[in-house]
Amino acid sequence: RAREGILCDMRFATETIDGRVADKAWHQARNGDPEHGKVTRDAIAAVTANDVHRVAAAYLTPAARQVVVVDRDVKEAALRKASRPARPRKSPKSERVIDLDGMRVVLMPDAGDLAAIRVMALGGQALEADRVSGLSRAWASMVTRGAGPYDATAFATRTDALAMVIDGAAGRSTMGISASLPADRIRGGLELVATALTEPHFDPVDVDMIVEEMLDDEAALS
Repeated sequence: RAREGILCDMRFATETIDGRVADKAWHQARNGDPEHGKVTRDAIAAVTANDVHRVAAAYLTPAARQVVVVDRDVKEAALRKASRPARPRKSPKSERVIDLDGMRVVLMPDAGDLAAIRVMALGGQALEADRVSGLSRAWASMVTRGAGPYDATAFATRTDALAMVIDGAAGRSTMGISASLPADRIRGGLELVATALTEPHFDPVDVDMIVEEMLDDEAALS
């Protein structure tokens, strides 16, 4: 996943004329060849898990660690204490896993007054075929415009009643929903997010409007 993510980032970095020029200029300055980017991409594509282990074992060692402190008044004892290896973080004992309409939900409560919900899945531009280019972006724009028993107006009303901010998101390799709301309304927020994910409406009128907006954006960039 890391390797493919890096390669996708490199591909999208050169999708515009400015990006391609910047890429060639960097490789000219760094490697003396404006076309050296292909060599770099081929090398990254060939990386294996064993390569990562080998490099990590060679360089990420306690002996190679450096500590730089810009404070002449700091005590040496404090430096030694701070440089000790950190203990592995344990999952909070309060963490709970529940089932919500068939979805596995991990709850990590704290003492805050606000709650955040994040749903993330593989998707986005990198997984789109040419014939459905822009589909993930359209999904992100429409997924919160009505779902289940709520039309667009009722969905917005329910969102306001929960004092909730909810948005769809789509990137290069992921897509999902994010939301935030008062912690004491988390159950209602989870139910609304679940409804948006499992029973979205995608009203044809909204689809036409979103497609038109996306085409206008593309025309403005060309």
